[in-house]
Amino acid sequence: MSDIKVATKNPRQKIKINISRSLLLLCASLCLSVFVHSARAAEPIVVLTTFSEEPMGALFEEFKQLNPDIPIQVVYRRTGPALKWVQQSSINPVDMIISSSPTFFHDLDNEGLIVAPLEQYEMPAWLTVHDLTKSNKTIALGYSGITIMYNQRYLEKNNLPIPHTWKDLAAAQFSGHIMMSTPNNSGTTHMMVEGVLQQKGWQQGWALLREVGGNLASVSARSFGVSESISRGLVGAGVVIDSYAIDAKNKFPFTDFNYLPNTVILPTYISVTPRGRNKANVAKLIQYFLSNNGQTLISSSAIAKHSLTDASLAQSSHPVINEDLLFNRATIINALFDQVITYQLPKLQLAWKLIHQAEATNNISPDEQNIIKQARQLASAVPINETESLQLQHQFIRQANEYKHATEIEQIMYQWRKESESQLDQAISLMNSLASQKR
Repeated sequence: MSDIKVATKNPRQKIKINISRSLLLLCASLCLSVFVHSARAAEPIVVLTTFSEEPMGALFEEFKQLNPDIPIQVVYRRTGPALKWVQQSSINPVDMIISSSPTFFHDLDNEGLIVAPLEQYEMPAWLTVHDLTKSNKTIALGYSGITIMYNQRYLEKNNLPIPHTWKDLAAAQFSGHIMMSTPNNSGTTHMMVEGVLQQKGWQQGWALLREVGGNLASVSARSFGVSESISRGLVGAGVVIDSYAIDAKNKFPFTDFNYLPNTVILPTYISVTPRGRNKANVAKLIQYFLSNNGQTLISSSAIAKHSLTDASLAQSSHPVINEDLLFNRATIINALFDQVITYQLPKLQLAWKLIHQAEATNNISPDEQNIIKQARQLASAVPINETESLQLQHQFIRQANEYKHATEIEQIMYQWRKESESQLDQAISLMNSLASQKR
């Protein structure tokens, strides 16, 4: 049998093959590097905001045009869900946060979820007196005030005067003609409610809020829902942040607004997160917001904030908010508002309608005046006093983080709701009895 010879490759051929393999590996490595770099370059700035979509879209548009290579992803959430979103930043990465709620940033700061930006920016001295965060981890973008927005056509059709104060909104003639949002869903509404409580005091403040509550046609889930309803003619007036009122007036000339006396000033804050992946681009975006072009856009676009070059409103309003009270009872205020106003709306409306009708009757005897006074007190009171609100805050925060104690919080709120309901039932019963006697 003849030997079988296996042919071997030429050494030169081996060298050529090795060189070709090396070139292929090099090309593959370069391609992968370019791909990874492109992916990183295309990674968006993730901005979380508690504002609505329309004004925020206008705020970012020019920056996108000037920086087409820097994509921006905006996440819109109410303050409560927004806090949970940042708490889950390992799942939901966030680079920048924009909001006008100081309690939101206070909670973020306490949990170590925000950090000082790469570059420090000094807030104008005239605005620092209204800054409730008192932190180097927040930057002021602009500021707003609180207004009563109204629909002129609606008011004229229903023979209603233009309201200027909370007391005006509590008048009998506005029954069913106004709207507001709940502080549990809106950081700006929480500031409005806190402003009333600090200016009027706990007892008188809640009495005013519950009387206004009796005139509400409904409670909006979002603050911008109030301005939309007024613009559409569903209600005549409501308390809103001025940026919504200004934007509505630009679109619908038959809407207008008045600033509340000594309005609470609300800076719009920016902050950055420790897990942010786009620190350089975030710094660039902040620089743009604070530039002349950015500040002009902020005051003239749909976002309609007062720029940092316009001190007029801030200097005309005296600060009234005690930040210690604000932060130390925020959770309780939000929960209490829902239990005594939001969830009691039908009975609250009826109770105050009957009280106002009784007060408007002629020839009221002293005994009848006492009955009306008693009904008013029942419809005005809340289940806890100011001292108890501060004590309960710590219990709510502690137990909210422990699932096994969640039922205790629910039980407390249930007791508030039942007590408030019982008081309204008594007020309604008193007024019905009085009305039957007058017939």
